[in-house]
Amino acid sequence: CHLIEGWNRQEARYGKMIEKWARDLDLGGRLLFQANFIFIVLEGSSSSLSEYLLLHRTQQVDVDSHGRRCKERMLEVLDRSPISSRIYSDFRIERLEKLEQLIDALKELGLDKHVPTFKNK
Repeated sequence: CHLIEGWNRQEARYGKMIEKWARDLDLGGRLLFQANFIFIVLEGSSSSLSEYLLLHRTQQVDVDSHGRRCKERMLEVLDRSPISSRIYSDFRIERLEKLEQLIDALKELGLDKHVPTFKNK
């Protein structure tokens, strides 16, 4: 499952929450932060991915400009294809300095098809 969203005001809290959900649901993958972009790659059972998406869309994961907790409204599912075997045995958070690093990371993960979509966001 490949997800993208715009930006987040509380990156540390957000990262811990996503990591906890991934661990609780036995999902492997990566959370990639680069400037104002967030890219999430998740692997696991269909039911775990569905539960994750439900949590992400219904729980308060950010704060608004007034500091009030709010739900995520910018999450976009780019791809949700079944996989034959898992690549990730764990879930990790990576903070990247440059857009080129993110593009390289996506290429390493075999997600080349999302680079143009992501680059134009």
